[in-house]
Amino acid sequence: MEQTKQLVKCDACSNTFPIDQIEIYQRIVRKENIIAIAYCFRCPVCGQEYICYFKDSEVNRLFESGNAKEARFRMEYLRELFTDGDTV
Repeated sequence: MEQTKQLVKCDACSNTFPIDQIEIYQRIVRKENIIAIAYCFRCPVCGQEYICYFKDSEVNRLFESGNAKEARFRMEYLRELFTDGDTV
């Protein structure tokens, strides 16, 4: 059975590219005395940045302690904090 490649379509330029060609990079973000890491990728044609998720030391601690549900809540909080319309 042939496996179909998953594709990503850029909102900015409409370029379509395979998901397995995405190269995730990390960027430090700061807001309201909170420091986190944004995990991002860019469209290979126009350079539009997309943020996949945010993590901080508290998220890491929660995952390490086996509390994945709370870690996901913390990640959602960070997403809302850093993507409320302001530049990250």
